[in-house]
Amino acid sequence: MAVILAGGMGSRLWPLARIGSPKPFLRLDRGVSLFRHTYERIVPLVGRSRVLVVTGAPDLIWVRRQAPEIPRQNILTEEVGRDTAAAIGLAAHWLRSRHGDAIMVVLPADHAIRPAAAFRSAIRRAIHAAREARRLVTLGVPPRSPDPGFGYIRPAGRELLPGVFKARAFVEKPPAARAARMIRSGWLWNTGIFVWSATAILEALARHRPAVAAPLEEWARRRPRGSWKVPAAVLRRVPRASIDRAVLERSPDVVVLRATFVWSDVGNWEAFGMLFRGRPGGNAGIGRVIAMDSRRCLGVNDGGLTVFVGLEGVVAVRSGDVVLVCRRIAAQQVREVVRRLQGPLSAYR
Repeated sequence: MAVILAGGMGSRLWPLARIGSPKPFLRLDRGVSLFRHTYERIVPLVGRSRVLVVTGAPDLIWVRRQAPEIPRQNILTEEVGRDTAAAIGLAAHWLRSRHGDAIMVVLPADHAIRPAAAFRSAIRRAIHAAREARRLVTLGVPPRSPDPGFGYIRPAGRELLPGVFKARAFVEKPPAARAARMIRSGWLWNTGIFVWSATAILEALARHRPAVAAPLEEWARRRPRGSWKVPAAVLRRVPRASIDRAVLERSPDVVVLRATFVWSDVGNWEAFGMLFRGRPGGNAGIGRVIAMDSRRCLGVNDGGLTVFVGLEGVVAVRSGDVVLVCRRIAAQQVREVVRRLQGPLSAYR
């Protein structure tokens, strides 16, 4: 069973990603949303009826609009978000209620992966590892650069299965200099793609983060029949925690599969620009882009024209009445702009 986590605004892709226009559903990649690409990548492996989407209640309309073929009972909605540990725990309860102790493939909805065939091959190997080794499997990929915006995994020891190693350590977003040293030592990028059985992850949550597991277990046991809309009153009892912090960094049962597909979490405008590698001068974007005496410039102006003259490494994004201009190397700082616009009356969030 595939579980697509379709949550999060994606504030580092502001102003395109905003309240009411979240990152997974933006048509960023060849006119298709990252959510739709995620769905189409996994369906040939599992089939349409074996895809579950976990999303926020306000984003249900986006899921229904972009993947109307997904049955409504296969969409689990949260009235408030509590990060990936809660979302994955709820998905595991949903899965066990319908399919018993099945294997679940957990996929973030907002990543770019190519080629799809290599991705599916890696998932098949991960499913085999989860069954044979009875472990929690996470997928890692060889880093292309010492990017400080990603998480890293250190594989350790001999192979347990072909390409599968015990995960010795996790580091989240290290400084670039440290990331470079880690890459030389064989660390991998953490893709946030996981494969395990529903029972294995629920037992691990109960063992390592009972404060997360207990409210979910209680609600799953008492929920109204057929209902998989999780009330805010339940979720507010669950501490915010990523599955990495809640379980993977604590459990001795985690292994990493070394995959070879090209991966990006498209976490900021610099990462988005990497989707267009190979274009003349490195200039690209959405809408028409003209670049004169310019290199590595990215214009996002759907249906419009962006012109760069005598510039290098610049991002220009237009969305409604907002224009963002920044250096590509400063793309991580866009999140700070969003923080400054957090007031409830701000029209630019």
